[in-house]
Amino acid sequence: MENIQSLVDLASDPIGSGFEEAFLPQSLNSQALKLLSKKDGFYAFEGALLVRPLRDAPSVLGLVTWNSFDLWKSHYSDAGTNIQSYTFFAENVFGEQFFLADDWVGQFDPETGESHKIADNLDAWAGEVLADCDYLTGHNLARQWQEINGRLPDGSRLIPKVPFVLQGEFDVTNLVAKPELEAITIRAQLASQLIGLKDGETIAFEITD
Repeated sequence: MENIQSLVDLASDPIGSGFEEAFLPQSLNSQALKLLSKKDGFYAFEGALLVRPLRDAPSVLGLVTWNSFDLWKSHYSDAGTNIQSYTFFAENVFGEQFFLADDWVGQFDPETGESHKIADNLDAWAGEVLADCDYLTGHNLARQWQEINGRLPDGSRLIPKVPFVLQGEFDVTNLVAKPELEAITIRAQLASQLIGLKDGETIAFEITD
């Protein structure tokens, strides 16, 4: 767990207030609990990376709430991926989700509903993040946006006005801050239009400040 400890060491103070393992839901991924036992939720890389606390905290939904099917996962029922079986434990500044499957760690794109593997386990994931935090967390754009607009509010993510999947630019002028649940719900609406879209068909989609 060397990489996890290194990530925890450079992160913010805990978001949550800690927990007693005897009272934990049995359905939660054991790797996620090992991470949260070191620090119960945190931000890293100037807020670009959010690792969720176990329970809800001011402005941040906890791991238990965030993984309830009816909150946002149900919007991706037609995406062809059984995301209900995944434990979503973290996200980058764009609201792209990191999740734990049975024996690997993946990343979920909320604009398309697609997911892919990025590491064999949680410590390997932490190593990937430490090695390339800008690519995986959006650290550089998070810093640039905050230099112009001030600190990103807790529980908010930066989403593109013109979605990345529709050729939107990775530029601060194309980013707007939205509360985390609103951010992923907006992207789910886009994904639902893209799923099953045939060549030549168009969609109407707009994100406002």
